[in-house]
Amino acid sequence: MSRTGNYLRTLTGSRFFNQNLSELIIFVTNKCNLNCEHCFYASEIKRPNSREEAIDLGDYKKIAQSLKKPLVNLILTGGEPFLEKNIVEIIKIFNDFNKTRQITIPTNGFATELVINKIKEILTFFKGNLHIQISLDGIGLEHDEIRRVANTFERAVKTIQDLRELSLNRKNLTIGVNTTISSRNYQSIEDLSNYIDDKLLVSQNFELIRGTDFLEGVENKDVLSNFRPDDVNLLVPDDGQINKIINKLNYIFYFNSRNAKDIKALLKPLFFAAKITVFHFYRKILKNKKPINHLCKAGKKTGVIYPNGDFAVCELTKTIVNLQEYNFDLYKIWNDKKIRDFTKKLDCYCTHGCFVSQSFIYDFKMDLRFISEVFRYFYLKLRYGNKGRK
Repeated sequence: MSRTGNYLRTLTGSRFFNQNLSELIIFVTNKCNLNCEHCFYASEIKRPNSREEAIDLGDYKKIAQSLKKPLVNLILTGGEPFLEKNIVEIIKIFNDFNKTRQITIPTNGFATELVINKIKEILTFFKGNLHIQISLDGIGLEHDEIRRVANTFERAVKTIQDLRELSLNRKNLTIGVNTTISSRNYQSIEDLSNYIDDKLLVSQNFELIRGTDFLEGVENKDVLSNFRPDDVNLLVPDDGQINKIINKLNYIFYFNSRNAKDIKALLKPLFFAAKITVFHFYRKILKNKKPINHLCKAGKKTGVIYPNGDFAVCELTKTIVNLQEYNFDLYKIWNDKKIRDFTKKLDCYCTHGCFVSQSFIYDFKMDLRFISEVFRYFYLKLRYGNKGRK
């Protein structure tokens, strides 16, 4: 199944079916080779005595075997996930013992040779969809300054180009760019998107910068983690700025979905509508500053595992248990009363794309927005056809 197909399957499945764990986020390492200013996980990466990485391959096997159904999506993150020496073996375990349908790996793309070699090795056995997201937050120096290491833009672009060439003969390998929008770069995202469409020819996803310090109005902050970027001024705070971003994204997502080679033609209107509706939902969340836990899939469809075995229902909430206490039986943890009770008492909100992207479908007004955006796609298609951007 294509990346878009899996995305839409998860999107609809989260509404109409029970609370089976369908998406799992695993922080496979705290190590990183960059120092990004917007990283919400910076406190763990910079900690002088980083947590002992307690999960070994035997433990990963127990986790995979304990799940009753294949994961729709397994996200391996960090830190820089390709710095985890056992990343290939971890994927093989979930392939062999869980039949995981899609693996998603976000990477900064700095270590090109390492990334390419690992992916080639993964593709020798993994037949599901392998989606690699490379981070690009600006062009040239702007990206380097955000990442706080020289030549990161050049090396990330090289990784994207090499991956795209590799994907030409691997139908199950899809490549995309992920851009984190902050107060530093929100005015230049259109230039970056033009560059990606013209030079890199891959799809692009956007995230708003996140961290628990940005969650004004949340009464029960005891449930929140301490994950935050170094500089809280990076938040895009103004409703007018969010509106300007959405106006730009209407055109960015249209041209990007139209030109992306890994999205089937019939799914492009739905892909466009889902992406832009998520940002309208972001705007509503940030404007209202009210809990959306009744909509959120944290603890209902998605869980999070950290390198030391700690388990959380969301990256922005505190950990609840450690997998060692349950002999790494994730199915037992998922159905434990402690997890269910914690999920019920959440009263927070956020713009965490992995969770919010599947939450808007519970909001009737956003459902109507989604339908209207499908029609907008066809309007833009009539207006622009096969033309380039303005």
